[in-house]
Amino acid sequence: MATKNTLNNLILSKNLLDKADMCARELWRSKKYNKKKNTTSDDELIGLLSKPINHYLKGKTLRVNLSPKNIELLINASQMTRISSVKNVSIRKGIFALPNLLIQYRTNIKNIAVDNSNFYYPARDIVIDLGKNFYKKRRNIGINGGCHAALSTRFLFFSLPILPIFNYSTKIASLFKLNGKVANRIPSYYEIIASIYLRNWKNLKNYQMPLSNHIDDDYWLLIKENGWWQRRVLDIALLLYTKKFNEKQFINDAIKVKANKYLR
Repeated sequence: MATKNTLNNLILSKNLLDKADMCARELWRSKKYNKKKNTTSDDELIGLLSKPINHYLKGKTLRVNLSPKNIELLINASQMTRISSVKNVSIRKGIFALPNLLIQYRTNIKNIAVDNSNFYYPARDIVIDLGKNFYKKRRNIGINGGCHAALSTRFLFFSLPILPIFNYSTKIASLFKLNGKVANRIPSYYEIIASIYLRNWKNLKNYQMPLSNHIDDDYWLLIKENGWWQRRVLDIALLLYTKKFNEKQFINDAIKVKANKYLR
């Protein structure tokens, strides 16, 4: 059933997308203007998280050899540090569930139909299933309702970058006026954000993914062709649109001092 939401047709301004692209480039290289902060770059996160997934899908390994420490790096880089204090969240349980989920969605992962309005369906479904498996017990826990969509989307965004994953954000969900348990929000959330993605593709396609220091050339090209960079720019653009994003952290010094070094 189609979601009735005026934001389905939202057109983002070029100025906003330019700022989002600048922020994305900062995150790609993890440029640090505050020496006290130490975060892992987006480029490195894809390298760390996608390699064990690819090896498993290609039959090079019999299990997903993914270190929980690498997911901790993702959590810190995504500023989701509160997860560590939630007693019922289990990173290891999520990792343990991955092989079955990857087998279940193997066909959809390999055959993404990005030329129709339902291209995000496989991504939406694996987000919900993995989000539930990041909890030790499947029960309703606050607004998350036993589905940690923020963690599952960010993990899949970097570990399966060819899949049309959109990061889940409570700020963006509020912008979309979505209520109820998170697991129930995801279908509408993905429908709206995919619609905005398609509506803004004419401008989004002009922003090109930077070269990588951590990803094999062939896989980098595949990621690029599947719109990962455009999804990253849109993710940040929507946060800027909500006016609840600390734009200064990423933009001020870069634009005023070093912007030309990062733009290619």
